[in-house]
Amino acid sequence: MLFENEITGEIKPAIDDITINDEVYELVDRFYPRRNFVQVLQLIMEPEDIMNFMDCNYDDAHKLYFEIRAYFEDREMRVLIPHFCHYMGIDELWVHLFIASLKKYIPLPRRKSKPDPAVDNPFPGEERIKLAQAIENLKLGKMDSLEIRRERARQWKLLNTRGEVRYKRFDNFRVVIYTDEIAAILRIHLRTAQAMIREIRSEYDIPKNAPISIKKFCFHFKYEEEEIRMALARMYGEKYIAP
Repeated sequence: MLFENEITGEIKPAIDDITINDEVYELVDRFYPRRNFVQVLQLIMEPEDIMNFMDCNYDDAHKLYFEIRAYFEDREMRVLIPHFCHYMGIDELWVHLFIASLKKYIPLPRRKSKPDPAVDNPFPGEERIKLAQAIENLKLGKMDSLEIRRERARQWKLLNTRGEVRYKRFDNFRVVIYTDEIAAILRIHLRTAQAMIREIRSEYDIPKNAPISIKKFCFHFKYEEEEIRMALARMYGEKYIAP
């Protein structure tokens, strides 16, 4: 696919295939083996990555970052490693090798056992009371022990991993997943990832431009949500915080 710059008339290729070649995965894995780890290479090229790769200062890295956006005529674009390599005229393999050498690997979580039916009632044998009754008990000096309150808090957190409704978590908890992220994590073509998103929108009557949540994506295609979140954290160089 080609597009023409309306001002200069320059013809530039449009990058729509962001799939990482198997050869790149194999070579990076040979030098930086990731057995029992989330096997996903970084996709986004952040200004900090440009600073490390080019051995330049902050201002020069941001200048180059905005030059790449100007080259592709999109000031809000997500600069990917293929964009950076195409603009600089270098092989993606060396960028992936360099970035992989700086990353710390994140182990996969242990497999969870099958859910226990008793989890729906974490406090068996205890009578549920309303708030007014709880306040009255406090006035009469009736209080649960500290151990009971801690156990209740722990059980509530297990049942409500995302916190209270309409409240923002303090960590880097993500909600939405994008097609380029899907393509990188699953090692598929961008068009295939776009087809997967269209299938979800068609199945659940989601508007064309509406975002797709990680939970909906994992539910529809039967993926482990925790592993997808760990892969996203690794892709962006973030510390994964389990819910």
